[in-house]
Amino acid sequence: MPPSRRATLGLFGTTATALLAGCSAAGLETDDDATAQSGSRTETDEGGTPTADAADPASVEMRLVGPETDRTLFTGAGVSRVGEVQKQRSGGYGLPVVLADATAAEVSEAFRAAGVGEDPDPFEVVLRYDGETVNRFGVSARLAADIAEGEWEGEFILMVEDRETAAEIRQTLADD
Repeated sequence: MPPSRRATLGLFGTTATALLAGCSAAGLETDDDATAQSGSRTETDEGGTPTADAADPASVEMRLVGPETDRTLFTGAGVSRVGEVQKQRSGGYGLPVVLADATAAEVSEAFRAAGVGEDPDPFEVVLRYDGETVNRFGVSARLAADIAEGEWEGEFILMVEDRETAAEIRQTLADD
């Protein structure tokens, strides 16, 4: 019997270095610092898994953690689509995620209220599953700027070091 998803995710939760990136320009890639650059979906590469029929979307939670901040950004119910795992040009793997419009607006407001746009470095987004931390993601300067300028449309890329971690996170988000 294979290990449970929770057990598998628990193994990856503390070993993967990952980043959260905004998506608004062409091409998915990362720079030398391993912070993700903006990228965008096109009409032909929208593939991915819709998540609207989830059994318990509240079991997945993304939290914003930073100076004087620890708040829920969204649960699995706010995810409208999870794309396929993609190898990045500078190494690592990206997992495109698209939020529902209302959820994207709530995330934008949370980032603005916390001051992420002024200095994203001390902030991180924490992925939790059934109350347990699965992974932590830094916030790219590009994402913070896009949100601060009102240019973000709810698309981002979760960056991880290996395909297996990206696939596990994808399964968790898609199932919820």
